[in-house]
This record gives sequence, structure tokens and C-alpha cells, in this order.
Amino acid sequence: MQERDLLEKIKELRRELEDKVNGVDFPEKDSLEAKEIINEIDRLLVILLKKELEEYQKIGVKD
Repeated sequence: MQERDLLEKIKELRRELEDKVNGVDFPEKDSLEAKEIINEIDRLLVILLKKELEEYQKIGVKD
């Protein structure tokens, strides 16, 4: 799987998890755990997107 495809899949899964947390009556403990997972996903996405930006900058592509 290409790195770009992986990023898109991660973002899609994050949205799905967030929708489930916000749309269903989760027990509070599960909701907190899900929100922690969402925060971790966000942190990893930032790392991956920074890496992708650095790669574009190396080859001279501007965003």
C-alpha cells in the first residue's frame, strides 16, 4: 500500500471511530478510551504528514 493510501485509510478510520463515539451512547470509560485513541491517531497523522511534506520539499514540490 502506498504511503498516501495509508494516510487516507488512517484518516477514514479516525473519522469512523469519532462518528461512532459521537453518535452512540458509549459507556463513559469506553468513550474516554476511544477519545484517547483518536488523539493518538491525530498525533501519528501529524508525524506522517510532516514526513510527507519534508519529502515533497526535498524534491522541490511546493504545496
